[in-house]
Amino acid sequence: MIAKQLSIFLENKSGRLTEVTEVLGRENINLSALSIAENADFGILRGIVSDPDRAYTILKEHHFAVNITNVVGICCPNTPGALARVLGYLSGGRVSIEYM
Repeated sequence: MIAKQLSIFLENKSGRLTEVTEVLGRENINLSALSIAENADFGILRGIVSDPDRAYTILKEHHFAVNITNVVGICCPNTPGALARVLGYLSGGRVSIEYM
């Protein structure tokens, strides 16, 4: 499945993540998956939301630095070795994974 992912730049200070989730919540946009990569100064919140185009516009209006990219979503059984099998298919097809 192809999904649109938001990447949101966040200063590493108390309350910034709360601000993003409050903005999305007020607009009735569901954040169904997220990951955060961070260092001492900033973080990148990567998220899948219920309405990515609207979320992008709203976050821009609230002065967040945000980008949309297409990502591939996979589903595999919650059993030992299932992810390894899926990744084996991808690497066999020379598909590179940037992050997960």
